[in-house]
Amino acid sequence: MSRKRIYLDHAATSPLRSDVRSAWLAATKLCGNPSSLHREGQTVRASLDRLRQQVASFLACRFQDVTFTSGATEANNLLISGQIAALPASGHLPHVVTSTLEHPSVSRPLRALAAEGNIDLTEIAPQGGGIVAAADVAAALRPETVLVTVVLVCSEFGIVQPLGEIVAAVTGERDRRSKSGDRTPLFLHTDAVQAGQYWNLAKLAVDALTLSAHKYGGPKGVGILAHKHGLSLAPQLRGGSQEQGLRAGTEAVEALLATAPLWRALSDNAARQARVEYVTALRDSLEMQLIQALPEVMIIGQTAPRAPHISAVAFPDTSAPVLQARADMLGVACSVGPACSAGAAGISAAAASLNLPARYAGGLCRFSFCEQTSQAELDRAVVLLVEAYHG
Repeated sequence: MSRKRIYLDHAATSPLRSDVRSAWLAATKLCGNPSSLHREGQTVRASLDRLRQQVASFLACRFQDVTFTSGATEANNLLISGQIAALPASGHLPHVVTSTLEHPSVSRPLRALAAEGNIDLTEIAPQGGGIVAAADVAAALRPETVLVTVVLVCSEFGIVQPLGEIVAAVTGERDRRSKSGDRTPLFLHTDAVQAGQYWNLAKLAVDALTLSAHKYGGPKGVGILAHKHGLSLAPQLRGGSQEQGLRAGTEAVEALLATAPLWRALSDNAARQARVEYVTALRDSLEMQLIQALPEVMIIGQTAPRAPHISAVAFPDTSAPVLQARADMLGVACSVGPACSAGAAGISAAAASLNLPARYAGGLCRFSFCEQTSQAELDRAVVLLVEAYHG
């Protein structure tokens, strides 16, 4: 009799919550385009407005500063390309500061803009422990810097970046400009996709952040861009005037309304703390058991601040794709990096920036959990992973 598979890839996507599924089914009973002026359309519009207010309350921003997109990839692209396109003409090439730890939906649009001659780009590599130093960000700022974008939680390793210190560096540069009469805008964005379930995002003092519902048990195809008043964006999809003119196209009503119970659940501070404690214990248990069984494995970022739900493990003298395939055949689902980059040749830029010893560089695997993951599943997974490693 076949055993139940063990899913350890929640950083890629999480199963749909039952309350989200119920909300989706309820939303399918609505008929009306939210841009239509008749009763059916306005009923749907009112439902979307309630949802937008709910998200705004969750993130402590204004109702009109929440933009719904098809996912975090679109949200990141809208923020990056939209801000650069909306800048007033000046005699300087706009400068952007980012890190080498970013998700491809941040790094690739930035590199494309740089290759096209639209921006000057500085990518900061992490120091020891996989952390981007705020001092390095501060040192990279120039009078023509218009955007700093640093991920809150690196999706590959789960390492938490010192966003509070980076906020202070950006604020200091803004103050300097203000005192000198320099009106060049400077904004701070963070890709907070991997933090949605485990952080009080309302406390982040950033100008813009992006989220993706399917990482937290919501449906695929729902992204959030929250941005402060004063951050001008040019739409990247042209057509209708939906989403305050920032994102043309009829809203995905059913998928969006399905997320209402999700944002409500993520706003519960007590439940969040319990989730953090439980999932952290799972992560620590996995790592302890792997080290006991395979003493030479390397835990990435073990001494750094980390998200509770991600464990990045470098296995020596092996190929991560081969190990992943063996684990998959044995019934364990894990990953070798962001699902968006699966199949790409070589190791990612984020992994390369860690400068791992040669015998570990090709054996980096990511395991990620959620509150539905059981300790029994984890214990069984370790046995199967050891078997997969030994081949």
